[in-house]
Amino acid sequence: MPIVLIGFCFGGWVVGKASGEDAFRRFNIIGGINCHPSWLVEGYFHCGSEKSVADRVNYPQLFLPAGNDSKNLFTDGKIPKILHANGLHKTKSVVFEDMIHGWIARGCGGDRKIQDAQKKALDESCSFIKSVLQDWKPTKTLATI
Repeated sequence: MPIVLIGFCFGGWVVGKASGEDAFRRFNIIGGINCHPSWLVEGYFHCGSEKSVADRVNYPQLFLPAGNDSKNLFTDGKIPKILHANGLHKTKSVVFEDMIHGWIARGCGGDRKIQDAQKKALDESCSFIKSVLQDWKPTKTLATI
């Protein structure tokens, strides 16, 4: 069964890290979705950088950053460019300039502008999953935990 990882904020960093760890290769991970991601925490925990996370990623990523998130994760930022250069051509970034960090998970559902952005993020996530599923080929054995 294919797996698409999804993380919010700090969880986006976990998605990036898991997407680059050899220990996870036995699972059928086919992509990662990063909602208002905080890949910059790599510098706090491992003296690394967003780039050092990106250099190890093995699967395409969808980034859904808010306007005040790291510009490195924006459409023309360093991280999508690195992933594309590494052959992960389905990597995509959709920037929500008018939103602030945390808007998908913590945004007020009563605000129409936030509702619309949340719906767009969900639609983008569904499209990304369909896109990476097109390349998935079932294996004969399933991973065992």
